[in-house]
Amino acid sequence: MARTLPSTPNDWYRRGEEALGQQRWQAAELALWECLALQPRHGAALHLLARVRQQQGRCQDAIRLQRDSVACDPGIGWNSFALAELLEEQADWPGAAAAMAAAAAALPQQHWVSQRQQRLAGRVAIEGERLADGLGPAAYRHWLLRLEPPLPRAPASATTSADSLLQAWHLLLAADARLRDGALAWVAEQLLLRA
Repeated sequence: MARTLPSTPNDWYRRGEEALGQQRWQAAELALWECLALQPRHGAALHLLARVRQQQGRCQDAIRLQRDSVACDPGIGWNSFALAELLEEQADWPGAAAAMAAAAAALPQQHWVSQRQQRLAGRVAIEGERLADGLGPAAYRHWLLRLEPPLPRAPASATTSADSLLQAWHLLLAADARLRDGALAWVAEQLLLRA
């Protein structure tokens, strides 16, 4: 019995989705292109085609296709999530955070997506630094501007020195963090600037 070819965009999409689930990348790609030939703004087909490109190691194509998918159908949510992951791999923290925020908005029932959004927003705030590598300049700037209470004003008669300021303040680090060379001198300098 001969198998009939799909005739509608959704028929081609389902065929591509099935092939993708079976990791038949070439068959998935062909079916998804057929879908897009009939309906060029099929957001879900663009999303799956981006996943195929990612499997092929063609990251920039995958990013472009996920962006097209989001532009065609932002309500899918998983296309924004996949775009965020691709941008995160490229260390594009602002782009990844924006895409993850869109995913969280489209997928409110997926609470873990909101948690990923918060983590990415933190990476943006500290310019991509990893706290496990030690408290770098961007992380410390973020700490000073957003988290650290203002330093108390020193009495007019008191002399302000790095030693006197450091005796009153503690630097909190993760248990596995290491300070970079010169970090304490930099912290002392920043505390003096804020005194």
